[in-house]
Amino acid sequence: MLTVKKNNDIEETIKDKMNRLSDSVDCFDRISARAFPEKSQDFYESGFTISDLENVTDKARRINFVKWVSVAVAAAVCIAVIPRTNLVQNIFCNIGSAKNSFTRILEEIDYQTENNDYIISDYPLDYYIQNDVLITPLFACPFESNNNKNANVRIYTRQINGINTNQTYAVQYIGEYSDNSIIAVAEPQYKFSDYDAEQAQNIDVDFYDTVYSSDSPSAVQYNFNMNGNGISYNDENVSLASFTYNLLFKDGNDIIPMTSEILYGHKTESDDYFYDIMLTSYPDYEKMTFNDNMAMWKKSVYFNGNPANPTENNSNFTRTELFTEYVDSINATCPYVLPFEEYNAEQGETVYINADDVGKRISTIILPCEQSALPTTKLYFSPISFDYSIAVMSEKNGLIKLYSLKENEEDMELAEMEHLRRLIELEKEKQLESEWTQEDIIID
Repeated sequence: MLTVKKNNDIEETIKDKMNRLSDSVDCFDRISARAFPEKSQDFYESGFTISDLENVTDKARRINFVKWVSVAVAAAVCIAVIPRTNLVQNIFCNIGSAKNSFTRILEEIDYQTENNDYIISDYPLDYYIQNDVLITPLFACPFESNNNKNANVRIYTRQINGINTNQTYAVQYIGEYSDNSIIAVAEPQYKFSDYDAEQAQNIDVDFYDTVYSSDSPSAVQYNFNMNGNGISYNDENVSLASFTYNLLFKDGNDIIPMTSEILYGHKTESDDYFYDIMLTSYPDYEKMTFNDNMAMWKKSVYFNGNPANPTENNSNFTRTELFTEYVDSINATCPYVLPFEEYNAEQGETVYINADDVGKRISTIILPCEQSALPTTKLYFSPISFDYSIAVMSEKNGLIKLYSLKENEEDMELAEMEHLRRLIELEKEKQLESEWTQEDIIID
């Protein structure tokens, strides 16, 4: 028999069941929210989520309490210990230093060029990478190739009293140079302070004549052979040239006046060049070694803070030992011509030597890009590779200079060296007797 309750009892019963159902729904909502969270959660290494679902057993509350105690202890340690180690300062400096280096170097270049003397030159990036020795012999290109044909490099070289220094900056830009086109910068390892510059200006150094007093001709004579077709190495013909320039070299706290001498060349059938470099310091005339032209840069960085320095060497010039310890003892030297005292070469200009009127080519070489180095640039040749004349030619501008040994010709020129006459006499003694006399050869 059913018992019928009053309406009030029924309402109370329904209300009670609805409250229980509501609690169940809230519980499922909480479970669903933790199972499919909108925010990231903290995880143990096991992968389980620490959530408020555990509040049912009060576990999470105890874990949170322990966690906050740990944080407080760690903060106390940081406050007490880290400031004494300068770690905080270093961390914050490192965070901003990479990107700020780009701006700092640009500002430094602006300041330097406004307050000191600099020579400025521009080159395509790929050309600089491949021919760095002809542009900045002591510095390799500080930027990696980016396969952009419009990428260029502007080079800033500081001068003191008209003499180059090893304080050199480089800026990579796209297209025309402007503040908005710059994508990378590089700064040198060594820089002249105001005090250094003052000391350098007071240095009284008598640089020796870099045109005629050099070791390159002796190095050519020592390392290579002369034949009727030109100069050879291991029976392969080569083309050779050299140039020199003076500079003030900052090394640590020292400022060293020195002369840099570069001897370079290539095999006739190859576009790959070899070279060697020798530094002579003053006033003691000590020979100095130079090993790493990439180490001359301190930092190379893109505008976004990433390093811009190359990971491999893509230069066409390979360092080869040519200035050996025996070079100074060589008396006989290879003849050369100096045709560029008053010649304004174009960037990347190639010149060659033709023998006699038939146009037999005995040498081909790329000229250095630094205009101040051109007057010292020597082109070497074999004294038995021609009969009566050699002509220095340019692929772009034609004849540069003609050197003739024709009989009865008053305006005769050859390399400005007395040993040239001796070499010709030794190699072509019989021919000289019949073709010209010693008085016919005039050497300035």
